[in-house]
Amino acid sequence: MEYYIGRDKKGNEVLLQDDLSALVDIAYIGHSKCGSSSIQSWFKNHDEIYINKRGREDKVMQNGPLNAVKFAYKSYPNNGKLISYKQPTDINDNVSLSTIQNYFPHTKLIIGIRHPVLWFQSFYNFWEGMAARNSKLKHLPSNTSELIGPCLPNVTKHVCTDHARFHLQIARVLGNRGAQLPTETIFSDREVKLLGVNANAISSIRAQRVHNPVFIYDMSQMADKTNHTRSTIFKENFRQFLGVQNTFPEVPASNKGKESRRKIDICHDSHRSVRAVLMEHSRNTAVWIREFLLHSKDGNLFFSSKDYFEELLDTYNHDPCDDEHVT
Repeated sequence: MEYYIGRDKKGNEVLLQDDLSALVDIAYIGHSKCGSSSIQSWFKNHDEIYINKRGREDKVMQNGPLNAVKFAYKSYPNNGKLISYKQPTDINDNVSLSTIQNYFPHTKLIIGIRHPVLWFQSFYNFWEGMAARNSKLKHLPSNTSELIGPCLPNVTKHVCTDHARFHLQIARVLGNRGAQLPTETIFSDREVKLLGVNANAISSIRAQRVHNPVFIYDMSQMADKTNHTRSTIFKENFRQFLGVQNTFPEVPASNKGKESRRKIDICHDSHRSVRAVLMEHSRNTAVWIREFLLHSKDGNLFFSSKDYFEELLDTYNHDPCDDEHVT
């Protein structure tokens, strides 16, 4: 089947086939500050994968299927490599999810998560570092309680507590694919409570779900400093998921110079209110993934080392600020 989606610059009609998955092989769609830059570095240094060498995040799907096709054809002269892109905000973008669902149903999707408290601190400080270097960017509110709830366009960007509801965002991608229920269109009362949504939102989740192969990981799996074997297993599982022959290099070390310019310490008492909300989302994320996703029989859902992944989910029940050091 063909779909009319618009006209090119010369006024010619543009028709797209209903499955364009062969044009975009791999997509990192979420989340920011969850190891996406390390994965981008892996792709840059892998001879079987193409990704934008300038490191800029391409809004491949956020402007609809025509833009995605233009990106793919622009990228094709790269010696037959797998075409990939990184856009961590796709997971929060309705146009992106709809484009993937309707036109790229076999593109391999990658989703990273981390403890929501640590994610919030990292993303807040990252954005503030960007704003300090670019006068065109607005600073985030210094009172982090103003960032509780949904993100506000042109005010909070993507830094808000609602975007720490990783389980809800993954559910928007997957629908109810992970549930052990007679029909995948049914959400249990318990799941609805964990997701914290109403009936209209459930309908939207059902409508937007994709059936793509999806690889979900926790950021700590990428470079486990206490267990090199785990990192090796992760890279091997990741390689198998992508279907490439050569392995990936070690994860590059973080830029500690940037980390030292932190704008907030999330453990400071002034951030107690935002941390309380983040911990609620953290606990709900852990429970939902464990009960409704981790042990799914869906053959297109992939995790590396499920037992270790489940151990990491246990840490989501614990406020990292109770520890001596937060990184």
